[in-house]
Amino acid sequence: MPEIPLRLSKISVGFRSKEAFRKICAVRCIDQQSFITYRSVIDLSVTIATPEDIDALHDLFCRCKSLVTAYINVPNVNIPFTRIGLFNLLLPSIQTLKHLLIGYIYDLRNRTNDPLKSLASQLEEMKDRNSIKNITIIVTIPPDWNSQLVPSDHSGWSDLDAVLAHSGWPKLESVSLQIDIWTCKGRSTELQSAFKQLPTTQFPNLSSKKTVLFNFSLNSKEVY
Repeated sequence: MPEIPLRLSKISVGFRSKEAFRKICAVRCIDQQSFITYRSVIDLSVTIATPEDIDALHDLFCRCKSLVTAYINVPNVNIPFTRIGLFNLLLPSIQTLKHLLIGYIYDLRNRTNDPLKSLASQLEEMKDRNSIKNITIIVTIPPDWNSQLVPSDHSGWSDLDAVLAHSGWPKLESVSLQIDIWTCKGRSTELQSAFKQLPTTQFPNLSSKKTVLFNFSLNSKEVY
């Protein structure tokens, strides 16, 4: 058994590493203290790939109560943010958290399971209860899912605009939206043109807000 707890400032939990990390959490020092001093962790990065990951990561976020930066990556379109319980996940450090980064895969074919709607509803619960300064949202659209549906068909975009432009974010300085569209080589897509219009068509409130900087970037990437 280790003699003294390990002081970490950053923890990253990726694919297939939850069980290993759970075992590490169970390790105790000679004096029965936890092997990791969680109060020193200020930066936490996690990937939620399966529903089974959720409980393990909730336990981890409950231990880390002084987070400044949190990155939550959800590469599974079948796990909405309401299922994850994003608000409850961040609640233990809601007063210290300054930088929130969220990444997910967006299936444009699915009209009923819009991840933006569930994300907006979870962010809605954080209003007037947070000290977040920067929010970054990274959206990845795989090539097989480049449908003919334009962004305006999904009202989750405007839901997100309404929530983040609200006055319930007293410390908010910037919101960054990054969209990565993967396309098959040599195939053009009207989707890129439609997404270029997002700041004016779906984010009018954030785009015109004087107190919050809205950064929008659209990246087109080819697969061979």
